[in-house]
Order: sequence, then structure tokens, then C-alpha cells
Amino acid sequence: MTTPRRQADETAIRTLIADWNRAVEARDAAAIVAAYTPDTVLFDAIPPGRTVGAEAIAALWTNCFPYFPERFRSEHKDLVVEVDGDVAFVHGLHHFVPEPADHPSGATWMRVTACYRRIDGAWRVAHEHVSIPFDPMSGKAAFIDGDARPLEPAQPAPVNAVHSVTPHLVCRDAAAAIAFYEAAFGAQEQVRLPGPDGRLLHACIIVNGSTVMLCDEFPEMGGKAPTTLHGTPVTIHLPVPDVDAAVSRAQAAGARVIMPVTDMFWGDRYGLVEDPFGHHWSIATPIRPVAAEDLPGALAAAMPRADH
Repeated sequence: MTTPRRQADETAIRTLIADWNRAVEARDAAAIVAAYTPDTVLFDAIPPGRTVGAEAIAALWTNCFPYFPERFRSEHKDLVVEVDGDVAFVHGLHHFVPEPADHPSGATWMRVTACYRRIDGAWRVAHEHVSIPFDPMSGKAAFIDGDARPLEPAQPAPVNAVHSVTPHLVCRDAAAAIAFYEAAFGAQEQVRLPGPDGRLLHACIIVNGSTVMLCDEFPEMGGKAPTTLHGTPVTIHLPVPDVDAAVSRAQAAGARVIMPVTDMFWGDRYGLVEDPFGHHWSIATPIRPVAAEDLPGALAAAMPRADH
């Protein structure tokens, strides 16, 4: 039988959980652990796996924030709250929902179990356990859906010549490179991980719907930027709706035009630029279809004819 006191306790705990979700969305580590104690134990789904105390748990969240998308939702489903005197147990599912949905962090459902204690009249988290099922035969995570059912293994994405490979760029001053790609190509920063000396060990941006990874150069480890190598043999191809506008934007942001925009024999209007960090970008807009069997003739017609 649910008494008024028990109902009030359950409402108080559900309010704490709702406040926790809002704090996660605000990236407010202090607010996330507002109901934790110096002795709270967190068994998390990510390393180190066991974290003790509100201060250490807050630090764990702070280290995770750089990997979060700019916008996301944090929510719970199927929560069950059982109160018995000064102790309560909660279990259910937590849903992390990135926006856009294809953000590298990925949408996840995780199982959550928590124990609350009433301390000095207020409910506090004594223990929290977050988990993702795994397949004991393969050791791989078996992600779940909103009904707590294991999801079928993801099928390989369709091969796409433009988006099936992720470039990883080495830049001298990767932070400045991110700012340039934002200005030149409308890039969206996703992840930034600085090392102890301030150089970026890893960063991730989205350009035209595709993931591009980058880092600072580490010559002592063999990682050198094109500006250090005095050139690059690699060109990154960027299809856009309006190549003329895209090249002008890149040039205004600091890129150097290597090949002016031109109508090409294979059916693209095409240009080539070098960014301030030495990387080459071919930028193109399809303007007419050219069948594969017609390409040799189109090439011959485009090539200059030598005088005999």
C-alpha cells in the first residue's frame, strides 16, 4: 500500500532524477552531483569503471563533456522507485539523444540502478550502477532499445565514394585549423582533446555531413604537417551545391586558389584550393551527366593537341 509519506518520497526522488537530466544537458558537473555524497560509489559503463565521491564523479563528467554534441537530450524511461523507510532503490533506462542523430557520440540506452539514502532529511545517492549488456561469446556490447530489448547488430552502411572514408589531417596549430574550417567550409566542431602541453591529440569536425579528424603535428612521433613537409600528395574532395561560392568563401577565409573554378570534361564545375595548413581541397559541383563510355572522348576533346 502506498502511503502519503512514501508517495512524497518517491516524488522527491523522481524530481532529483529530473534535475540530474537537466544538469547533464547543461554540462553542469556540480549540479549533476548535487545529490551525491563524499562516499557515493559510481560503477559506470565507461572507464575507470568505479569512481568514489561526488568530487571525483564530477571530474569524470567534466572529462566527458568535450565528446558531447552541441545539443542533446538526457532522459529516463521505465523508472521504478521503491521506498522503504530511509532507503530507496531505483532502476530503469537512461536515454542519451544527440542532435543531429548521426553525431559520432551516438544515441544510447543504458540500464541504471541506484540506491538512495535519506540523510539529514534529504535523499542522497549512495550507490549508482550504469551498464550496457554484452555478448559473452564475442565480448562486444549488445546495445538495447527503449523497451530494454537487445538491438540487432548494425548492418554495414552502403558504400559511398564521398563519405565511406574518414580523412585524418595533421596540422601545425590544429586549433587554428578548426577555426579556419568553420569559416571556410561551415565545419561543426564535435570533439577537441588537448594533451598536457596544449597541443591537440585529437579533434573531430563535421564538414558537409562527413567526419574529418585532425590533430596537431608531433614531429617527435613522426606526425608532420604539410607545411613542415613542404607539400602534400593528398587532395580531399568536397562536393558542394555552388562551387563558385564555396571557393570564394574559402579564399576569403585564407585559402589559396591553386586551380580556378572551371567546367571540367567529366561533368563537374571544379576548383582546387590549398588551406593555410597545407592541405589541398578539390571543390566541385556536378553540372551535367557524362556517361562512363563517353569519358575517353570527352578527355581527348579536352586535351591540348600537339602540332606536328
